[in-house]
Amino acid sequence: MEDKNTRYSFVEEVREGLNFWDINQELQYWSPYNELIKEEGKRRSSRIMQAIYKIYDPKSSYQNSSKDRTEKQMQKDIAENYLNEKDFEWSKYKKLIQAYKKDSKTFLEKELEYWEIELLERREYQRTLPWDTSAKEKDSLLVTQDKLFESYLKIKKQLEEERENSTTHGNTHRSLLEARKS
Repeated sequence: MEDKNTRYSFVEEVREGLNFWDINQELQYWSPYNELIKEEGKRRSSRIMQAIYKIYDPKSSYQNSSKDRTEKQMQKDIAENYLNEKDFEWSKYKKLIQAYKKDSKTFLEKELEYWEIELLERREYQRTLPWDTSAKEKDSLLVTQDKLFESYLKIKKQLEEERENSTTHGNTHRSLLEARKS
């Protein structure tokens, strides 16, 4: 029996050569995804969703290997090299991207992302403080940063366990629908 606190993302891992909507059939009935299909057609909307998956989904190998790249850099690369559209208008899909970011992440993935942002912001703030006038504050921040990093690692470990426990045959993650069937 599944733990009631276990959270699953609604989006399954996308594989090259397969239509996004064939893999994630349930999303076709949700707004704004169904609107995209109506506007762009099933084939083109699938390519757009795969491009969004590559940039914004935590299960995407492209997203995971591009942690040091900005969102704009990733959008440019995917538009030019995957969609083959140098002038692809990402802003046209802002609402869709926001919805996807929410729907494609489990609770723990969202928590981990929050902690990553917090840790990076604290680090950037620490770097602005001069040692000669802010030594006490910097020392205090370094001590608390270490404690926060431990919390971050704890969440990361929980996420890894969640992913390991939710992996099915073929090394894919169960969708929300599959999790309900268990």
